[in-house]
Amino acid sequence: MSVALRPGSGRELRVRAREVAGGRSLRRPTAPQVTFGELLVRSLDDFTLRVLLGAGALSLALQAALGGGGEAGGWVEGAAILAAVAVVALVTAANDFQKEQQFRALSELSSAADVRTPPYPTQPHDPARRAGRRRVRRAGGGV
Repeated sequence: MSVALRPGSGRELRVRAREVAGGRSLRRPTAPQVTFGELLVRSLDDFTLRVLLGAGALSLALQAALGGGGEAGGWVEGAAILAAVAVVALVTAANDFQKEQQFRALSELSSAADVRTPPYPTQPHDPARRAGRRRVRRAGGGV
C-alpha cells in the first residue's frame, strides 16, 4: 500500500505537474489573420491568370498604339479579358477568406473544448494482448 505524502489526490497532483511542465502551453499559437488583400494577391499568383492579365494588357496596348484600323470599340476585347480576370480573382479571394473565417471559428471551438487524452499511448486492438481473457487459436492448430 502506498501513501501520498502530499495533500490532494494523485490525479490532482498529476494535473498540476502537467500544467507546471507545460501542459497548458500545448495549445497551438494562432496565426495572424490573413487579410482579403493578401488573399487577392495570392489568387493572382495563378499562372493562367497571369497569362490572361498579360494578354489583356497587350491587347489594350496594341489597340492604343495602332489605333485599331478605324474600329471604334477595339479596346473592349482587352477590357473584357481584364474584367474576367478581376472577377475570377475576387471570387477566389472571397471564397478563401470565407474558408479562413470558418476554419478560425472551428479552431476556437475545438481549443475551447476540454479534450482528455490517456496518460499512456493506446495500442490498436490486438487479440494476442488479451490472452488472459480468452485464448487465441493459431493457424497451426496450437493454442
